[in-house]
Amino acid sequence: MPPLSLAPTPLFSPHASSPAITWRTALSTFKAVDDRVRGGSSTSQTNLTASGQLLFSGFLDTTTLGGAGFASQQYGQSLPITLDKAGWQGLEVKVCSPPPSQKGGKEGNDQPGGGKGPVTSYVLNLYTTMPVKRPDGRNESSTVYEYNFNVSTSSAEVSAFHPAWSDFEPTYRGRPQPSAPKLDPEEIKMWSIMARSDFGSQSGPFELVVDSISAVKKGDSKKASLMTKRGISEDEEGNEWLRPARLNGAKGFALYAFSTVLLVAWSVWALVPEAWLKAVGVDWYPSR
Repeated sequence: MPPLSLAPTPLFSPHASSPAITWRTALSTFKAVDDRVRGGSSTSQTNLTASGQLLFSGFLDTTTLGGAGFASQQYGQSLPITLDKAGWQGLEVKVCSPPPSQKGGKEGNDQPGGGKGPVTSYVLNLYTTMPVKRPDGRNESSTVYEYNFNVSTSSAEVSAFHPAWSDFEPTYRGRPQPSAPKLDPEEIKMWSIMARSDFGSQSGPFELVVDSISAVKKGDSKKASLMTKRGISEDEEGNEWLRPARLNGAKGFALYAFSTVLLVAWSVWALVPEAWLKAVGVDWYPSR
């Protein structure tokens, strides 16, 4: 049986089994929370890719609000499983790099939306309270726990980010709140994915493919590293077994050279007549 990696527990993915949720099932739960609620012009939407991944896209504008701007899609339900600090150390977020629509952005005044460059920075927001409606129908602002990540490569390969719970910083209306309590993952009520201007540093059309969001058990990373060093793998039942050690190129060549020298020495000892050995000054060698 081939070795299996210690994989995180899926929460959202293209092809998920219970208790995880597929993006297709989750799609109808997302809603736009853009800067239009404050009079801005940014827009966002969520769709599915042909592979069933979540496509977060839209247009980030900084001109209407004088350099500010944000576009986000909010998932208005809790995570499919309850996570606690005792058993879980954080999340794994897998996203695809910006597609061609972002690569055409130019720095300077020609950038669509008024920013200095194309959108490459995103925010994963976790909410520990449900929104409270104001008399005007808008939601009251509350503490949000943010994790920022940058998808700056032009490659289409999936990039994985591994934020620990401590990496989610408490903010209020985008401003750090160092006095706020640390994130308690058991209290997560909903989450969102956001693109924001970062004070005019980015704007324009954006597209981010979210492949999956998973939970990482506490100790999995350390255990995986230790097992790799010791040459141990796990089967499907969690049984550990020793796998053959793999040699790198330098060690393999050294072993090959050493074996060759031993073979040549043995051949000389076994096959060359004694008279020839004495003629070249070899007076002692092991008895044949």
